[in-house]
Amino acid sequence: MEEKKSLIYWTRVKPLFKGVYEGGETKLNVAGAAVDPIIGYLEERIMEGLNEIIKAMPRKSKGEHEGELIRKTIKAADVRKAKTAHTKMAKAAEKAMAPKPVAKKKPKKKKK
Repeated sequence: MEEKKSLIYWTRVKPLFKGVYEGGETKLNVAGAAVDPIIGYLEERIMEGLNEIIKAMPRKSKGEHEGELIRKTIKAADVRKAKTAHTKMAKAAEKAMAPKPVAKKKPKKKKK
């Protein structure tokens, strides 16, 4: 059985944990046992991103080929559309998860 090739190589990802790129200040050490789960996690995110881009591509809306992609070429506009959709969903999820403000109780007036 042929082994699946990795989309990501640890040698390319490792410097990101060391804060080498973009002036990162947080420098992390990664245990050897954590390497494979990290690579798996990042590959899942790549596949999710690709699926978002594919969902953002235009599709046929009529006829027997309804729902099929109009073209097979990903354009920059498709990526922008996918990013916008992802950002909107992330903001909506963040808003839903945010704690609700608690109204302050007014002190009761004492009866005389």
